[in-house]
Amino acid sequence: SVTIATQASVVVEDREVAWAAAKQQIQTRPDMGWLVGRYLATDVANENGHIFRLEDIRKAYKRIVHTPLNMLHRSTNVLGTFVAAELVEPAPHPSDTANAALDGPHVEALAAVWRYVFPQEWATIRQANEDGTLFYSMEAIPKSVTCPSCDSTSAYAGPVSDTYCDHMAASAGPKILDAPLFVGGAIVVPP
Repeated sequence: SVTIATQASVVVEDREVAWAAAKQQIQTRPDMGWLVGRYLATDVANENGHIFRLEDIRKAYKRIVHTPLNMLHRSTNVLGTFVAAELVEPAPHPSDTANAALDGPHVEALAAVWRYVFPQEWATIRQANEDGTLFYSMEAIPKSVTCPSCDSTSAYAGPVSDTYCDHMAASAGPKILDAPLFVGGAIVVPP
């Protein structure tokens, strides 16, 4: 199963996009659709229990570019590619730890969808966007995983492994993903 935590949206071609890398990449073309959204947050657990350290993301986020964008984590259903990524590091709000995942450092990603090749999928994406149910989900393979509870580190062996400590053993057990290699991402829409 997939747990979704980061909303994505269709870029309206005449809409102003906030970050420079996205503005430079977007081309008005009838065969392309554009998506923008939060790819991941740093230093807080997502709904899958994955934690990305800001220091690792500063080194790794640029590798999101040119990775495949699939639908629903189906690796054989590639609809496009990520064309830009930007690390956003807003000024911290020390009094507001409840919204750290929303207001803290995060990576925004821009993806191109080949909408002429995948017209049905593009229609589904547009409808999910209108309904507010369009999401990004990152895909990464870390070098190792570290437990935020006991500091145990293990070689990455998938989402669940008997080589992990008891805290990380469950699929949603908290895991710091060390030195992640981003291998793509998914657009997620309701079933």
